[in-house]
Amino acid sequence: MALYLDYDTEALNNQYNPRFWVPDAEVHTKATTARSQAAIKKLDGQFNISYGDSDDEILDVFPGTGTDDPVRVFFHGGAWVRNTKADACYAADTHAEAGALFVAVNFSKLTAVPLAEMIRQSRAAVAWVYNNIKDYGGDPRRIYLGGHSSGAHQSGMVMGTDWSDWGLPADVIKGATLLSGNYDLYPLSLTSRNDDMKLQTPEEVKALSPIHCIPERGCPLVVATAEHDSNEFIRQSDAYFEAWTATGHPAERLIVDGANHFSITQALGDAESDLARAALTQMQL
Repeated sequence: MALYLDYDTEALNNQYNPRFWVPDAEVHTKATTARSQAAIKKLDGQFNISYGDSDDEILDVFPGTGTDDPVRVFFHGGAWVRNTKADACYAADTHAEAGALFVAVNFSKLTAVPLAEMIRQSRAAVAWVYNNIKDYGGDPRRIYLGGHSSGAHQSGMVMGTDWSDWGLPADVIKGATLLSGNYDLYPLSLTSRNDDMKLQTPEEVKALSPIHCIPERGCPLVVATAEHDSNEFIRQSDAYFEAWTATGHPAERLIVDGANHFSITQALGDAESDLARAALTQMQL
């Protein structure tokens, strides 16, 4: 019996479990972590800078090549329950070498806080960047987001922020590059993912879904998926791209050939890849 679209419970769970589609996921996650560690060692970063009250609310800043550089604020993936900022630096050197400052954000996980609090922390990180990044060589007028998987969801929610609540201008975000994200949490709320997310009501699901939080003032997006992402991950990105552009906001839809849900991150760290070029072109680099 179909639970959502043509999927029964088992099939829908599998659609939203990337490790079902990528049996050798650990090979790719280890490669991404190794690339992140190499970038951390290579760059003269500043680490564990506090942007909030909790111990989890810290970030790392990797400088670009000068002053007033554009800034990429990046949110790691991990199904809202795994990984840290140290796993999200795989494109830091690619950005630095192109002349951009890279910020890797840490935040609490669903094992400790509700999803709404994770999103609040993500917004707080961007507000901190806007107010402080000039001291690190970045240009607060040129902030671009990035995120993979659950981090792409967080980026989408940050873009839907009413920045007047933070005392910031409406155009804080100048663009975003989103990798293999979920932008409508309704189907996820029907799966075992909700054991962690604990979404209770349709109103809560809608309020925490980027596809329902598209801002009036948009910015250019790169919406990317891997060729071998699941059908639902691809459909979600298609739907978000269509909803974004339907409002008149600019966006580019990109499929990363040969990649899966976990290896797409390595493409962002490869300066010669179509994905990295699109991300840097977005920043006018």
